[in-house]
Amino acid sequence: GRLTSGMSRAYHTNIINFPDLRHNKLLLYFFFFLFFFFFFFFFFFYVHALSAQEIIRHYDLMPHVEGGHYRRVWCSTQDLQPESLPCGICGSRPCSTSILYLLQAGERSRLHRIRQDELWHFHLGGPLRLYCLTPDGRELDRVLGADILAGQHLLLPMPGGCWFGAEPCPGTAFSLVSCTVAPGF
Repeated sequence: GRLTSGMSRAYHTNIINFPDLRHNKLLLYFFFFLFFFFFFFFFFFYVHALSAQEIIRHYDLMPHVEGGHYRRVWCSTQDLQPESLPCGICGSRPCSTSILYLLQAGERSRLHRIRQDELWHFHLGGPLRLYCLTPDGRELDRVLGADILAGQHLLLPMPGGCWFGAEPCPGTAFSLVSCTVAPGF
């Protein structure tokens, strides 16, 4: 019985000797700091993962004839007159315009061609694959996205006169990009 009672006393002694936080202000401040640090981290820095439908509603995006959804978000206040425009572009045009463009998984921007250069800018979601066939027959295959160390690009130009299209990369729920063109539409 003596060994058992000694172990029992040691066990109870360890429990009784825990620090009393009411009398140790430094430990009390430390735990107070930890509580508010985690509160601040989880509630203040919590970023709601946006869905494609929330973005479509927020920006009032409309279906695009080439696929996906879009909305013009900027138009230059200056116009170019017909005599200063490249061949084949009729009427006056804004110097430049920009649209927001969203493609969801399974959607594509159908192959199309415009005369002017177009810049694609990555904003939200997953990576977007851009396909391009140049007038001389070269194929360009590039990825627009946030992972620049993996070879993705935040900004990609599509040369005028090329046939090009786009689709979200596998595993991507949606890609939100903007497209800027000059002269504008």
